[in-house]
Amino acid sequence: MKNKYPSKPVLIFLFLSLNIFSIEIGLAQNETAPIGVNVGLVLDMGFLDVNISLSCINMALSDFYATHGRDYKTRLVLTTRDSKKDVVEAAAAALDLIKNVEVQAILGPTTSMQANFVIDLGEKAQVPIISFSASCPFLTSKRSPYFLRATNKDSSQTNAISSIVQAFGWREAVPIYVDNEYGEGIIPYLIDSLQAVDARVPYRSVISPSATDDQIAEELYKLMTMQTRVFIVHMFPSLAARVFDKAKEIGMMSEGYVWIMTDGFTNVFSSSSADTSVIDKMQGVLGVKPYVPKTKELENFRVRWKRKFYQDNPEIVDAELNIYGLWAYDAATALAFAVEKAGTSNLGFRKADVSSNSSTHLGVSLNGPNLLQALSNISFKGLTGDYLFINGELESPALQIVNVNGNGGREIGFWTPTKGLVKNLISTKNISSESISLSGISTVIWPGDTTAVPKGWEVPTSEKKLKIGVPMKGGLNQFVVVTNDSNSNTPKVSGFCIDVFDAVVKALPYGLPYEYIPFGKPDGEPAGTYDDLVYQVYLKNYDAVVGDVSIVFNRSLHIDYTLPFTESGVSMIVPIADNNSKNAWAFMKPLTWDLWSYTASLSSLLTVQQLQPTVTDVQELIKKEEFVGYQEGSFVLGILLDLGFDKSKLLAYSSPAQCHELFSKGRGKGGIAAAFDEVPCMKLFLSKYCSKYTMIDPTFKTGGFGFVFPKGSPLVPDISRAILNITEGDQMKNIEDAWFGKYRSCPDSSTSVSSNSLSLESFWGLFLIAGIAALLALIIFIVMFVYQERRVFLRPSDSTTSIWTRLRHLFSIFNQRDLTSQTFRKSEVNDRNGIDLPTVVAPSPSAYSVHTEFPGDPSSAEHQQALIGLVLRPSSLRSPLFVSLGLSHQLIGLMSTECHKCYNSSLRMEKSNSYLVDNEYGRGIMPYLTDDLQAVQARVPYQSVISPSATDDQLGEELYKLMKMQARVFIVQISPNSSVTDRMQGVLGVKPYVPRTEELKDLRVRWKKKFQLDNPEIIDAELSICGPWAYDAATALAMAVEKAGTANLGFQKGNDSSNSTDLATLGVSLNGPNLLQALSNTSFKGLTGNYFFVKRQLQSSSFQIVNVNGNVGREIGFGTPKGLLKKWNSTPLSGISTVIWPGDGVAVPKGWEVPTNEKKLKIGVPVNLDDNNMYLSVRKDPSSNTTKITGFCIDIFEAVVKKLPYALPYEYIPFAKPAGTYNDLVDQVYLKNYDAVVGDVTILYNRSLLVDYTLPFTESRVVMIVPFVDNKSKNAWVFLKPLTWDLWVTSLCFIVFMGFVVWVLEQRINEDFQGSPSNQVGTSFRFSFSTMVFAHQEGVVSNLTRAVVIAWCFDVLVLTQSCTASFMSLLTVQQLQPKVADIKELIQRRDYVGYEKNSFILDMLLELGFNEDRLVAYTSYEEYEGLFSKRSGHGGIAAAFGESPYVKVFLSKYCRKYTTADRIFRTGGFGFVFPKGSPLLTDMSREILNIIEGDTMKQIEDSWLGEQSTCPDSNTLISSTRLGLKSFWGLFLISGLVSISALIIFTAAFGYKERTDATEVDVRVKPFTANTSKVKESDANVTKA
Repeated sequence: MKNKYPSKPVLIFLFLSLNIFSIEIGLAQNETAPIGVNVGLVLDMGFLDVNISLSCINMALSDFYATHGRDYKTRLVLTTRDSKKDVVEAAAAALDLIKNVEVQAILGPTTSMQANFVIDLGEKAQVPIISFSASCPFLTSKRSPYFLRATNKDSSQTNAISSIVQAFGWREAVPIYVDNEYGEGIIPYLIDSLQAVDARVPYRSVISPSATDDQIAEELYKLMTMQTRVFIVHMFPSLAARVFDKAKEIGMMSEGYVWIMTDGFTNVFSSSSADTSVIDKMQGVLGVKPYVPKTKELENFRVRWKRKFYQDNPEIVDAELNIYGLWAYDAATALAFAVEKAGTSNLGFRKADVSSNSSTHLGVSLNGPNLLQALSNISFKGLTGDYLFINGELESPALQIVNVNGNGGREIGFWTPTKGLVKNLISTKNISSESISLSGISTVIWPGDTTAVPKGWEVPTSEKKLKIGVPMKGGLNQFVVVTNDSNSNTPKVSGFCIDVFDAVVKALPYGLPYEYIPFGKPDGEPAGTYDDLVYQVYLKNYDAVVGDVSIVFNRSLHIDYTLPFTESGVSMIVPIADNNSKNAWAFMKPLTWDLWSYTASLSSLLTVQQLQPTVTDVQELIKKEEFVGYQEGSFVLGILLDLGFDKSKLLAYSSPAQCHELFSKGRGKGGIAAAFDEVPCMKLFLSKYCSKYTMIDPTFKTGGFGFVFPKGSPLVPDISRAILNITEGDQMKNIEDAWFGKYRSCPDSSTSVSSNSLSLESFWGLFLIAGIAALLALIIFIVMFVYQERRVFLRPSDSTTSIWTRLRHLFSIFNQRDLTSQTFRKSEVNDRNGIDLPTVVAPSPSAYSVHTEFPGDPSSAEHQQALIGLVLRPSSLRSPLFVSLGLSHQLIGLMSTECHKCYNSSLRMEKSNSYLVDNEYGRGIMPYLTDDLQAVQARVPYQSVISPSATDDQLGEELYKLMKMQARVFIVQISPNSSVTDRMQGVLGVKPYVPRTEELKDLRVRWKKKFQLDNPEIIDAELSICGPWAYDAATALAMAVEKAGTANLGFQKGNDSSNSTDLATLGVSLNGPNLLQALSNTSFKGLTGNYFFVKRQLQSSSFQIVNVNGNVGREIGFGTPKGLLKKWNSTPLSGISTVIWPGDGVAVPKGWEVPTNEKKLKIGVPVNLDDNNMYLSVRKDPSSNTTKITGFCIDIFEAVVKKLPYALPYEYIPFAKPAGTYNDLVDQVYLKNYDAVVGDVTILYNRSLLVDYTLPFTESRVVMIVPFVDNKSKNAWVFLKPLTWDLWVTSLCFIVFMGFVVWVLEQRINEDFQGSPSNQVGTSFRFSFSTMVFAHQEGVVSNLTRAVVIAWCFDVLVLTQSCTASFMSLLTVQQLQPKVADIKELIQRRDYVGYEKNSFILDMLLELGFNEDRLVAYTSYEEYEGLFSKRSGHGGIAAAFGESPYVKVFLSKYCRKYTTADRIFRTGGFGFVFPKGSPLLTDMSREILNIIEGDTMKQIEDSWLGEQSTCPDSNTLISSTRLGLKSFWGLFLISGLVSISALIIFTAAFGYKERTDATEVDVRVKPFTANTSKVKESDANVTKA
């Protein structure tokens, strides 16, 4: 019983009433007098609750015998004893009742502490002890079968409390409990229940029962400085009232705080008689209490009880019937039933042996076993409901949830083991026990008079800020920028990663103060690598790390990562080169040597770039011993060394500019051939140098960038959830645009050789040939001409003629016809014979078909068990010696997280079963052991409790039970027994370390001689640790006695009444306080080391770790505050020696096995309607009538499971629920219908509120798919684009030059090039230009000219046809662009869009603003394509939305028709789903990293997704478009303008020339006739020519 408000005792009246009651019972019998059966009653008398219980017991017996008086032959005779709120008094009272009164049973005692001793007395005397108020879970019938709990044990409410914590999403809770058995008893069960809902207990606040107000305030102030704001109060009402009073006083009952009370206080304050002054200070508190149905019988009893109670206690006002009174009523009724059923044939006691030295002399009840059997079988309908004992315990009832508001507790809901939290017990809805939600109970009014749910976790301003380490970077400073503020001389940190973390923290439901600390030296240089930075978190130098830190497997062994906030992978960057060389002799390549069609092939070579990476294979780099680069300080260095690169060939860079500089130097010249870095960094690099380099597919996959926290940090799930929240919204895109937006377009695009225009670079060879031919012909002609006319130049007739005159004369000769030439001789012959020369007609140019070739797409191508024995004995205090020595945290933590350093593999002890004896020795260590294991992320899934009196069969039964569980790490806390060393081979143990001093050696020798002399029958005895402890304890006591003095060695005498037992006569030492003070201050150098007490507990500094091998425990190391040491004086973290485990093996046990006889994990998988889905396919095998489940996700899961260090049996269960969505599938894990979900399940924020995800094994985002549309402009001046300006200028210059050369060579010998100067100029240039289209009419005579013309015509052929091909490609090749690029455009036009059926995308589209009637679901890729073909408004769609992994597969089939727009919605990728807090989660995530970083992931991708990089529908490429007038009207305009201008000029000139008046006809006829004859003559001459 927990409440003891004092009132005026009326003991005499009660005793008289009981006696009168007994007399009345006797008189009521008409015939045989009933047999009185003595029953004891041990309670703390004089308190209101006790008086209420006494009155209820009285009424219970009165009601019982009034109903059964005629048939029952027994009557209970009560004998009451006052335990006076004291453990010894309670024991003395029970001893007196058993020894002197010989009671058959005892009702009571009041408290769990009192019951602890009384139960032992009852078991010894075989007298049942029935307590209706002792609720400590440690008081179980397993410990003593003669104890029956007629109340609810405290552990029955822990699941209800944890359900409340889970329902409101709190992740931590601090229990505040009284420092005694009652307070400690609930803690292990409360921690287990909270742990089951993924909530931690970061601290346990223990308050002494005798704490002063100042001590209470000090502890509460301590809690205020911590983060947690959820407190669970478990203590006596009197102490709880003081705690709430102080909490209100210091401000802890304000908004943001959460207080939950256990039933010990809730049962009291909720009654109408509760102190209103206390209730006023508890506003907003939640409480749980047992629910008692309101029946007519209960209401009738309440009225009768109130009338009777006030009659008997007129001085008490406002008393109300409480749960303890009802329990007392039912307990008395049950005992009356059992006494009658057990009979009265043997009510005596077997006397004890009075010759023994025992002071108790207890006898043994002969009727005890019968009465115990009868009580165990009792079953009836009591006031509290169905009443029966199961293993000595009452069945746990439903619990009621109350909220303190106003003057009492407002009932807001219920909790039952089968339904969980519900608003009403009677509901038409079938609610499962796991369907916990905030709607499960009524609205809560929290402290501070608010209905807003408290966050449950605040970081107070008085607490230190989180120390966030950030990397010092010299180059890629878009991710993290560390600068120095000159004004404040403090570092300023910014960057993409910083903005993301800041945004994530703002999204948390609580405040989180932090500060960034650069990981650098005073000179501004980095203090180490990224691995060094991450390791600082493990060493607790930083609370977290924020930056461009990749999630990799080896780091995850020491720390925890959040979910990634960027994409992942390590890729190789190499320079790109146009595979088609644009050199001056490229025109030689179109034909092979034996077939030297042509211009089309050359055009393809010249106009279409074939840009290829200079290196595509890592092995090629290694083989050629090329130099490669990596980012300084990155983990990539380790990857390159693992791949086989020589360290001397690796060059570090610190910035994109430095990387570019290394590339620019070239191979073998101090530069690099390739660079390796993480994908986000590579994309940033390429955004600056996009035209010079390309990125090869990832050579090494990672988990992306994530934030780093210590293992087990409660921030990790919250930060991960907030990351999902940020990345799924617009905030991440805004941050990306802020830091990377300006790099989305390539700043050096001007250097890109991407134009289809032809340049001089590709043709200067042709011009060179033509130029050389022309120059040679010119030189030869000049030499020959000068030689022929040398007499004019060298020997003129007048020797005084000047050089200039000679040159002029030589030029006049050149300007004359050379009548000796073959041309003129033939002309004369033809003239004489009257034969006309044949007309030279220019051939029409051939038609050349142009075929542009594009490069094709690249192809993508015996069970062992480990026991850790704790050989320490606990002290007599409640705090076990193990913890008080201050090494439990270091020891357990180091053995759980450090051992991999010793064994080169991780000793994964995520689960360990505690194996303890069922007494104070065994139970004392449990809360502390649980805390320390929890601190290193190890759970205690089961506590194996063994009775000290357990039989071999019971031991075997418990061990077989353990064999069926998964945990294979057992921590044993059992008292030592006889030597069984040969059966303990491989066991680890810890023991206090005692230095081997000379004093200890001397004592051992002297002790051995003395011991053998005193005990000759004992052989081979050895001095144990207890010996030196005893030696030092005796020494300390002797010193303390001397110090305390002998002035007052007497005792204050106790009660010498004849009715008192021996315990009641105990006196009080007068010297005790002095001696205790002296002992507390004693300090000396003992055999065990420095000997002193701290809070009455001996202090020790280290433990020794032993490994049982052979007949001894082999010493393998030490556990110290510094860590595990192999030797006492070795360096920290040196590890321990090799352990020989059970089974004589040195391989580290896995620590967790799934036995073959255990049920397989039920793995839910989605059933896709598309049978061709490569990610997951569920098909029915008709031959075997079995379901076959395959796919990319299945292969990944199975590969991960194979990597686990333990067996994991499982079975796939298709989720074939009709119309079930992926959200419904995920909910099945939350509802515990599945143990996990495997498939193409996207990591989403809203889902993460109910389940836990592994790290993603793919990247994913929602993108929009739209058809292509040609975006190329067909303007009127496009004909100018085929040639670059320098090629245009060079071509025009060569036209002029060629005209000049031909004129020089032909002027003297060819009449076509003679005439007036203007005529010669026009003829020459017309000839040169007409060769461009092969339309020249002038013949050439000179062989030199013919050579020049041949060379020039070849140049013209290549140039014109290349220009034509380039021009055609500009006109006909489509530049395909997305038809729709804006979602708002789709919404505004009310277009139909598609989405994958049953996916989360439907909700996303509705949130974006689409009308549901405009959304069309599809189930397969073929249906996808069909909807696009129909078009929006005709039964089809204008766009579709899908997750990127599926879209890649779709586009691999229809890559020529569709494209993707920018991402619309970013997600966390695909991950596996597990229940919250699943121990598999960490291992699965770690092995996913292991898989994706190796070759296994690539092999699986190639197996399922390898063909998606080739486009199977290449024949569907949209053909070249037809040419239209709009592309050529500019040419027609120029020709038309020239023609019209010439016509106008001619008309004007002609009109001006013939301006004579029309009347002068006769004058004009003659000239006209003459002119006509001249024209005919001219035409005849032309014909002759």
